[in-house]
Amino acid sequence: MKLITLFAFGILFFTYTQAQNMNIYQKNLVGIQLDMPMNKAILLAYEAIGYEKPESFNADAPLLDAAKLAQLLEVEITGSNYAKYDDSHDRAHYTIRKGDVTITIKAMKTGKGKDLAVHHVTYKMQDKGNAETARNMGQKALKKFGKPSYGQEMDGRHYYGWCQEAQDGSSGCKVNTAFIRISSQEIIMEDLGLAKKYMEMQNKNNAQDAKF
Repeated sequence: MKLITLFAFGILFFTYTQAQNMNIYQKNLVGIQLDMPMNKAILLAYEAIGYEKPESFNADAPLLDAAKLAQLLEVEITGSNYAKYDDSHDRAHYTIRKGDVTITIKAMKTGKGKDLAVHHVTYKMQDKGNAETARNMGQKALKKFGKPSYGQEMDGRHYYGWCQEAQDGSSGCKVNTAFIRISSQEIIMEDLGLAKKYMEMQNKNNAQDAKF
């Protein structure tokens, strides 16, 4: 009887300690999801951070490509308020800040014209030594994303991760898989595997045929 009880306890303990996987692609930061078109993500970040759309913004504006939309949604630059859009031949980077909040979006070209797909979002608040701000942000993250795959709380600050595919032993997420991670007052949602997929597609589309 004692052996059966210990065996049952072992099963319960093993189940309890298994890292929890979740579909990160169903989660969002300020409405932005992984693999979302970059232009849509830029508009969501602009609105979430608290800027008002310019008078020139019309019904066709959301259909603009990311570069043109970022230019339309200009921000008056001050010490802590700004927006910046950069792109290269295969990727784009957008950062917008208002006051103590900064949102950063990274995207890769999909190989379909000027289309860009989001593979990284960061939401960050300046700390200024306020542990209560960090505590509130951590509690909101737990409420929004649910039970984390791994991590801990230290001195009121939260250090947790949510994995598409967790590593064995609850030590983190598998490489090149989607994850969300909070570290005090910074939350990152990312999938480097998605970026890698689009990079490989671009390389294939742009490959030259050697003739020798």
